[in-house]
Amino acid sequence: MKNCVFILTIIFLIASLANIGTCTTWPTESWKTSTPEEQGMNSELLTKNLDFLREHREEFHLHSLLVIRHGHCLY
Repeated sequence: MKNCVFILTIIFLIASLANIGTCTTWPTESWKTSTPEEQGMNSELLTKNLDFLREHREEFHLHSLLVIRHGHCLY
């Protein structure tokens, strides 16, 4: 299970770093919101990963999760 979380973390990190220099929407007062598809993400895959984390949150000591892509709050 720990390998799954590590792999998911690396995938999200790589995805976020791929466009780190192109983001112009960082919040000044609040985060903008968006859908995963509008930010180039597959919502079905994101949902599956989030469901997995939700089911195993106690095992990983997960208390909260925030998904940001291109400066938009997705989840």
